[in-house]
Amino acid sequence: MRQVAFYFCIISVCFAAGSDYYYWREFTGVVPPDALPGGKDADGRDAYIGEAYIHGHGIYVVQIYPGEKEVAVPAYGFKTASFNIKILCTEDPEFFLWIQTTAKNYEKDIVGVEPVTVGYDGVGNSGVVNVGRIFYQGEVLVGDVTPYASRKGNVQLWFPFRKVERAVNFYELLVVYVPNGIEPRIGKVNATMI
Repeated sequence: MRQVAFYFCIISVCFAAGSDYYYWREFTGVVPPDALPGGKDADGRDAYIGEAYIHGHGIYVVQIYPGEKEVAVPAYGFKTASFNIKILCTEDPEFFLWIQTTAKNYEKDIVGVEPVTVGYDGVGNSGVVNVGRIFYQGEVLVGDVTPYASRKGNVQLWFPFRKVERAVNFYELLVVYVPNGIEPRIGKVNATMI
């Protein structure tokens, strides 16, 4: 339990800047009205972005379906979680964009935007995890984007599908972006427009 608290504490302290536009709520099977959809499942229903803690590994991106309490987790193979799950929420959904990127061009493509940070890969203190998605086998699936120093030039999207963890080189990345270049809550100016 101390390790769970440690990981959630790291995320809360290290990534507090993101809390100006998004925050996390405990997920108990009910999707709150301020949850940010991440895509659609094969039947056209909304699916949501979440994070789940995996003991001994860290906090990873998960896809949440309304009414389901267990999530699939891409964490060094396929894993599942049914507790320690949070769902991404915002009061400002208009400040979120999905931008296309690749494993090779990730660093160049994020100039001027802020990737949404979800968790932390604690295996070898690898680093933060961002939110990505891909259209795969008829549905939009979210997963981990892994911009670790050791993966520079090879920042892939990892996602679970049919109980297997998969990686792709072409995907969309969730970013926070304020179109007029001025972030009203924290007063920063974005130098690059998309």
